Amino acid sequence: MDERNITDNTKMIMKAKGVSIRALAELISMSSASLSKILNNKVSIKTSNLIKISKALEVPLENFFADTPRLHQVRFRTQKVMSAREKAQRGQILRDSALWMRDYTLLESVTNEKLSSILIRHRFPSEPKEAAAELRKVLNLSETSAICDAFSALVEQCGIKLRLYPYGLKKSFGLSIGIQDDGPAIVVNNDPEVTVERQIFTIVHEIGHLILHHDSFQLDESLSTEKEESEADLFAGNFLLPDEALRHQWKAKGALSFVDRVLAIKLLYKISYKVVLSRYKQLFSPEFNVFAKFASDYANEYTHDLRNHYEPFPLERPAAIESRLPSLAKKAFLNEKLSFSRVQHILGLDIEQARELVWAWKEL
Repeated sequence: MDERNITDNTKMIMKAKGVSIRALAELISMSSASLSKILNNKVSIKTSNLIKISKALEVPLENFFADTPRLHQVRFRTQKVMSAREKAQRGQILRDSALWMRDYTLLESVTNEKLSSILIRHRFPSEPKEAAAELRKVLNLSETSAICDAFSALVEQCGIKLRLYPYGLKKSFGLSIGIQDDGPAIVVNNDPEVTVERQIFTIVHEIGHLILHHDSFQLDESLSTEKEESEADLFAGNFLLPDEALRHQWKAKGALSFVDRVLAIKLLYKISYKVVLSRYKQLFSPEFNVFAKFASDYANEYTHDLRNHYEPFPLERPAAIESRLPSLAKKAFLNEKLSFSRVQHILGLDIEQARELVWAWKEL
């Protein structure tokens, strides 16, 4: 038997039922440390223990043997070498993402509502700046308009499946999934310490990879290349704040101090101050250390430093609302194509949350 499938399914069932490792360990008369080793594939699971887990979780034994899907065309990289623990985290994130993609594809199939992607059917330039301008054009965005007032709708308009997921790997902000695995799709790390501005930039950064580097989506590659990361950053910066927008706003806000001009543009376009500074440096002053000036001036004006990823006047969470997956689940359930337990599993809800949601669907 494939023990990884068993442990993956066990963790998925535990999550759906809201059962912690400690609680399950008590139910099966095992120490939390021993159960943790089993669930993390450090020791083999005995059939007798699996039977105990099945009874404790009140789930048929065969549910633990279901195949866990695997991704094949995915870009999930870090700029630094990962430790063994981080590699294990990466593997779990990939398995969770594969399950999410499987469920998403199932819902599209039973509702007959497959998402059509601009990224697949449209031909984009290979140069990052030109590709960003072309995507804005395809989405009917002007050169000066901000994109984040309807950011979720724009991502869906691109035909991209989006998941905001607090996956805890500090060396990565997101991953993207190619068409071979029913993408394009993007999974973004929305841990509490990751700012909304960073999440928005990550989404557009990953769109850049999907457009510019679709041939480099390799599951086994875990380290990013400087060239590709720089191109994706350039794409994201130009999409979020095009040249014309920055020129216009920088001139319009000329009565303000340097710091306040940066902050005004940041708030208007709902982006990080770092994006504004990067774009300023690219457009106006490549040789000038604009980040050092901003840090010094900001500390003088606002008596606060920018250490520990501090973001001035941060945006409120969430970065986007994942509305399409729940909408598909609602349609499938009301048309009797999806069971209550499947709704609970796909949307990651406990029993009470799922009951309240289904009740609201029926009432509306």
